[in-house]
Amino acid sequence: RLTLVGSKGTLDYDRKTATVRVEDKEPYALDLKSDNTDSNEEQMYRGFFEAVRTRRPPPLNPDFALEATKLAYAAWMSIDQGRIITDKDFA
Repeated sequence: RLTLVGSKGTLDYDRKTATVRVEDKEPYALDLKSDNTDSNEEQMYRGFFEAVRTRRPPPLNPDFALEATKLAYAAWMSIDQGRIITDKDFA
């Protein structure tokens, strides 16, 4: 059994069922076999649980998170410094 606790809720996984509990919402079972176009958040959960089940790297890895963080930080730097930020600022 796997339980992940975050700032907005929990994810529970017992190799058969994934339950999403988010603040201010009723808990619900996430259909792990569905390929429907769910919300991006549900696709992320499904990809994570699939990675746990198969022991493969998740589709969204730490490098992806770092790149997204760099973009946000570059925007903040550009506003704060009043200039264009390039990849050289992160070398």
